[in-house]
Amino acid sequence: MARMRCFKEGAWEGVYTVLFWIGGEDGHLSIERHTRAPGAHREWSPNQDCQWKFSDPVNVGRWIHFELRVALGDGPRSDRIQAWADGTLVCDVAGDDLAAGYKDFVLNGMSWDCYWNGGSPVKQSRFYDDLTLSTEPIGPARTSANPVIVKSAFQGAVTGDRQQSWEVEVAEAVQKPLVVDHTVDGVVTRYQPAEFEYTVVWKGTVSGESNEVQVSKAAGEFVGPFAGKDGLSPNALHMVRVRQVGAAWNWATWSPWHAGFATAWAEGTAPDKRTPPRGYLLGQPAK
Repeated sequence: MARMRCFKEGAWEGVYTVLFWIGGEDGHLSIERHTRAPGAHREWSPNQDCQWKFSDPVNVGRWIHFELRVALGDGPRSDRIQAWADGTLVCDVAGDDLAAGYKDFVLNGMSWDCYWNGGSPVKQSRFYDDLTLSTEPIGPARTSANPVIVKSAFQGAVTGDRQQSWEVEVAEAVQKPLVVDHTVDGVVTRYQPAEFEYTVVWKGTVSGESNEVQVSKAAGEFVGPFAGKDGLSPNALHMVRVRQVGAAWNWATWSPWHAGFATAWAEGTAPDKRTPPRGYLLGQPAK
């Protein structure tokens, strides 16, 4: 998917590289690092294999917001690599040895890749949009307090069935600290699947074949701590789950919570006060 590099001046020679890949048959995210920086203890660091997977049904055929953060320290084992998918922290490699204190040059090159070693097994498409570079964490995609939720098309139509209705719930989500699953050479290579606390704040039902609904009092009900309100709370991480019913079968089970997004900051919030959304895990090294 992407590479971030530090090049020496006047030469196509990389000092170090961070590779942000889609890996394996299950389409998991993999973060690889390669370095020739003076003082680094090894040329290739152990891969960070994330539990987040493109093969999960909720991740197929939709836009997904990714964020990759590379933070350079002041000496050996002081760098940090992090990655988020739709507001979920899926990678956090603290105490990494990428630059090892090398500061003659820093990250100065980035490339996007779209290829499969050995050839793609099927015809595939991938789209990129809204690329942003920043020196501060960005966080997930932002919406208004009354966003429009768009569901993928009803799949039963291929067998002649018709969508009768679907339900949607929106919850405020708070990610729990990541729990280490495996380490190599003192570097975390895998965390257990991310966990959240969810508070349902809005429910809606859509009849017929429409696949869109706005989070509003007119189209549903604000519930729990948001009963009686007319919009989602500002600057908070939210997730969605849906279920649907056709003419020929009963209600499906609820989808997993997914499609994380953040609501915009409260009106009038000064730029220097625009903090990351509540529930968004910036990450602390797991013990």
